[in-house]
Amino acid sequence: MVDCLLRTVSDKPHKKLPFRKIVKCLKDEGLSIVEVDKEGGFVVMPLGIFYAKANEAIQKNFKPSQDIPKKQKAVVLRLLKNRNLEQLQKAVTKAKKSYLDVFFAGKTHKPECPLRVNISERGTWKNEVSTYLQRILTKLILQDPFLVRSSTDIVQALAEGQLASVNNGFSMDVQDLFYSVPQQGLFRAVR
Repeated sequence: MVDCLLRTVSDKPHKKLPFRKIVKCLKDEGLSIVEVDKEGGFVVMPLGIFYAKANEAIQKNFKPSQDIPKKQKAVVLRLLKNRNLEQLQKAVTKAKKSYLDVFFAGKTHKPECPLRVNISERGTWKNEVSTYLQRILTKLILQDPFLVRSSTDIVQALAEGQLASVNNGFSMDVQDLFYSVPQQGLFRAVR
């Protein structure tokens, strides 16, 4: 059984809730508390269900790797040295963590509340490299006719009939996209 505890707002002043005690109590009872993906609340479920859902989410989104993080870091450091990227090399060397952090969010808008896998690279050498690359790559101007910056762009294109005159077919994987597209606008545009 999975219960969703949505965040509520009260106009009455209230004491700060003892969240640490609440979480400890839930853990002591063999329950897991997971933040909700969209609404801003929490999902509470037995640990066994949490482990099963977490494993399912990881299996769906990731492939096992035989790479050893310390060796990966050494390869990157060599590459940075060969490219004379000294500042980035120092930042990568200083980074303490080699592993990414994984955490989950409950998808309460989907049946059986599957979990979304979230990754944080904060504090890792990978964060240093990705921040550097992002800073450089954001300066590029892409001319990609298939680039979708926002799901509302799809709705707008459908509403304006831009896709109606296309002689070729197209398909979209809407498994996850469907829930982020403004549905009322989408349905109006398709009708």
